[in-house]
Amino acid sequence: MLSEFWLRLRAFIFRRKFDRDLEDEIAFHLAMQQSKHNSAGPAGANKLAREAALQQFGNPTLARENLREMLVRVARNAMAGHSVWCPAAA
Repeated sequence: MLSEFWLRLRAFIFRRKFDRDLEDEIAFHLAMQQSKHNSAGPAGANKLAREAALQQFGNPTLARENLREMLVRVARNAMAGHSVWCPAAA
């Protein structure tokens, strides 16, 4: 019970850092995809490259939500003493 309290407190305190890190990670991946599309296309096609990168990457908001959901599941399994590495379908 006490460990759950500390996990929740830590999650609350470090949530902003986690959110910033996640935003940076998503921005990095989008920039890399955009760079690939820019180098493959004509000069000045920055907007089209960004749209192509977003289409290939997918919805950034959905990616953030899926990652948060996965981390909550892992934390709950760890607190309950279950294997953290159990298959998602199980």
